[in-house]
Amino acid sequence: MNSERNIIKVLGEAVATGRFISVDFVKMNGELRTLVCKVDSRALDRLDKDIITVFDVRKGGYRSFNINSVLYLSHDGRFTAGF
Repeated sequence: MNSERNIIKVLGEAVATGRFISVDFVKMNGELRTLVCKVDSRALDRLDKDIITVFDVRKGGYRSFNINSVLYLSHDGRFTAGF
């Protein structure tokens, strides 16, 4: 639960500042994936569902990840957290 709170904190900071985040997570099929994305405030409304939807700036579309599968977060190169 502590790591989930840290993830929520990073997401909240990204929403407040408008900065990009980088998320490394394990996909459902076991593959490692990295997203460089923007977080919309609507993503924080869904935290009770454990699925976070973000805008992937590399792919130009919305992508989702499970908050429980996050391995590493980087907040615009200023704040990083490993889980």
